[in-house]
Amino acid sequence: VYTIIEKGDVFMFRKIASLFKNKTAASDVLEKSDQIAKSTDDGKPKAPATTTIKTYVSGIKLEDRHDKLKKLIAELKKEKFFKELYDGLSNKDILNEENGSFFEEDPVYELSRGTLPHVRLDVSDASEEIGVYVGKNKDHEFLLGVIPDDDAKRVKKRLESADLHAIEARLSGGKYKYLDDDDKVSTGEKNYNLQLKLKFMKK
Repeated sequence: VYTIIEKGDVFMFRKIASLFKNKTAASDVLEKSDQIAKSTDDGKPKAPATTTIKTYVSGIKLEDRHDKLKKLIAELKKEKFFKELYDGLSNKDILNEENGSFFEEDPVYELSRGTLPHVRLDVSDASEEIGVYVGKNKDHEFLLGVIPDDDAKRVKKRLESADLHAIEARLSGGKYKYLDDDDKVSTGEKNYNLQLKLKFMKK
């Protein structure tokens, strides 16, 4: 089972590593943090080679998964988890051509920069599938879907020589606003999707 490394934790490890100037001190810290960076000959921390696989979550529309995702998003909005909605644009801003042209084919989404606080991959040798769990945290998560078969094979192949270092999850779809034919701000809604960027670090 591979669990997302919280962004704050990764940032802190990098920040701590950058504070050390000598090779020995940097090595001690980085060894304790699963070697997030390695020392070079000049004594300065250097991040090891990383690779990335971009994919998405399949099967969100099955059963009640999409309803659960909508409920999770509604709770996160109530808790002010998302810092900015509709890219920070008001209806007045959308009407202003200086901010762009927001027609229905290219609207501004409520969660155009939306992420989720917790994403976990369930990788098992007993199954070819890789499940994707989301939620507020590891104690309140649910199965959202799976990684498509071809990408799942790539991920498992990559895990033979690298560790899953971090998961970046980006929401797409959902509520949106656009300018209609009468130059008025209208609203619409599409099903949510979740794009994933999986970062691996060589063992």
